[in-house]
Amino acid sequence: MKYAVAVLAAWLTALVLVSSVLAHAVLVRSVPGENAVLAQAPQEVRLWFNETISPQFSTARVLDIDGREVSPVSVQTDPGDPFLLVIKLPPLGNGLYSVNWRVLSEADGHFTAGLLVFAVGEGTAIEMAGDSETAEPLPWLEIALRWLNFILLALLIGGIGTAWLVLVTHDETGALASEVEAARGRILALSSWCAGISLLVGMGALAYQLSELQAGLVESTSVLRSGWQFLAGSRWGILWWARQGLLLALLVLLLFAHRGRRTSWDREMAAEASLDRPAGRPRGWPAWMAGSMTFGLALIQAMNGHAAALTPDSGLAIAADTLHLAGAGMWVGGLLALVIGFAPALWQEKRDPGALLQAGWGHFGRWAVLSLGLLAATGIYSAGRQVASIDALLTSRYGQALIVKMILFAGACSLGLLNGLTLHPRLVVLLARLLGKPNGWQPLPMYKIPAFILVEAGLGLLMFGLAGVLTATPPAHGPRFAPAAQELPKSLSQTVDDLLVTLAVRPNLPGQNVFTVQAISTRRPAPAEVLRVILRFRYLDQDLGSISADAQPEGGNLYRLGGNYLNLAGPWQVEVVVRRKGIEDGIALFNWTVASRLQSQPGIISRQAWGPPLIKLAGVLLGLTLAYGAGLAILTRSQRSPGSASSRASTPGAGEINLTIHDN
Repeated sequence: MKYAVAVLAAWLTALVLVSSVLAHAVLVRSVPGENAVLAQAPQEVRLWFNETISPQFSTARVLDIDGREVSPVSVQTDPGDPFLLVIKLPPLGNGLYSVNWRVLSEADGHFTAGLLVFAVGEGTAIEMAGDSETAEPLPWLEIALRWLNFILLALLIGGIGTAWLVLVTHDETGALASEVEAARGRILALSSWCAGISLLVGMGALAYQLSELQAGLVESTSVLRSGWQFLAGSRWGILWWARQGLLLALLVLLLFAHRGRRTSWDREMAAEASLDRPAGRPRGWPAWMAGSMTFGLALIQAMNGHAAALTPDSGLAIAADTLHLAGAGMWVGGLLALVIGFAPALWQEKRDPGALLQAGWGHFGRWAVLSLGLLAATGIYSAGRQVASIDALLTSRYGQALIVKMILFAGACSLGLLNGLTLHPRLVVLLARLLGKPNGWQPLPMYKIPAFILVEAGLGLLMFGLAGVLTATPPAHGPRFAPAAQELPKSLSQTVDDLLVTLAVRPNLPGQNVFTVQAISTRRPAPAEVLRVILRFRYLDQDLGSISADAQPEGGNLYRLGGNYLNLAGPWQVEVVVRRKGIEDGIALFNWTVASRLQSQPGIISRQAWGPPLIKLAGVLLGLTLAYGAGLAILTRSQRSPGSASSRASTPGAGEINLTIHDN
């Protein structure tokens, strides 16, 4: 009971921390700007977002000071800039106007609503507006659908993974052969149910998305026609079709096993099992297909999340999210699948749980370690990409939910370590020696392990709930999380060949800035005359392209450039190219952070970007995890080879993945 209370308290804490959210496609810049007073009426309003926008399902209404709608208004995007929404305006007179926009993010399928206020006429009074995005209550129905989707995906990955990678390594000639085979059948039956329910959850997600779409349509628009256009023309719709198709194929594959022990499929697999194959050659094409389909489902889920909106390297972010989902599914889904598979045998009062726990969870531990390594590495990478700094982690809804998830992850890992030590006698002996314990000591009584496994799996389920919250919450990066000016260096220097290049930016705020470059050769005399100094600017939080400009010589190795080249707060890459006569260009790359105009309070710990060190740490952890995974794969293949001890102890086809689901 006390474990259940702790888990419930953690969940309630997470809900309190994320009581409200903003939509995902955040407005980062507009022309005219927020609360701008213009001498002449604009012909259009240009809105830039941090994610690509679907013009077909984006709308805008322009209202005057009396709340009357101004028409006609048209909405379109720029083919060269998918982050830009252009709102064409009719002729406007002097007065106050508000642009009520609602856009669909192509990256994750979320709608965003917001307000932009501007005035026409120098004498027009304007009140300062609030946030450009509309605060909305937490979408509980969407979070519930996402939570259920994550749990079902985890059970599919974990169920097929345990049936393929864990239970097939057991000695099927021993006393527990019938229990292991029955557990495998239950697990694959569970996978069939999960595939079917996932199809229904997909229909529920579609209904929810169409209801969100209908809320932004004008009354004369056909809901059915718009819904079909959404399914056929939007990125979310295409991914939805791919997901449903994969689920249907996986369901048919699993249900085909219900035809009986000796169907044509079973005869084919039995014939394959009797062949003299080379050591380590995989057997059972149905299991390979099922594993590939579940991995494809994880990939589609990642493509429909925050990772798809990250630039640059969105492909790397999607790959990290896919591995994160696969690792979580194998760990938490595998635990739940084993609990369901072995539950009838464990509930028998006269049955010693030790042998069953060894049969079910003994081999699972090595795959759980691999999964936890993937989770840690990819989770750190995603935190470095999705959260701007330590302060962003502490102050944002996204960061606070992530903190709770990390606490739950640490608790579940601790329980998993305790369970693993108890189930592996060699590790227990080593730990007892280190702790000075007597022979026969165990960290846990064997009869308590099932309860601890359930608590570990329960914490995993809560982490999936928090994953649903995180995917429905905007990440903690972008201009609003940029450091204040006083927290940033005034200049940066870099050595390139014989050149010492120094860059300074004043006032280092979004908008007009003066850039000063000093390029000094450390050799005497200098090897060549400097012909040009070129500056290239690229925003790192969003793919806005790059822009170049020449700095003008000021004498004394100084060069200056003025202009609106840094129009957003946050991380930029400034490339300084020093072109000299007769030799190669000297190129210095500066990671420059533009301060935010919105910061008024001092930082809590640090607003400095923590992405680069976290990404490096994630790379090291991923390398170690992949090395462990390679060793685990070699070990598994050796156990399945005809000459191995486990193979000699097993009946022919013991390494085969039997997808036949028996009625027990």
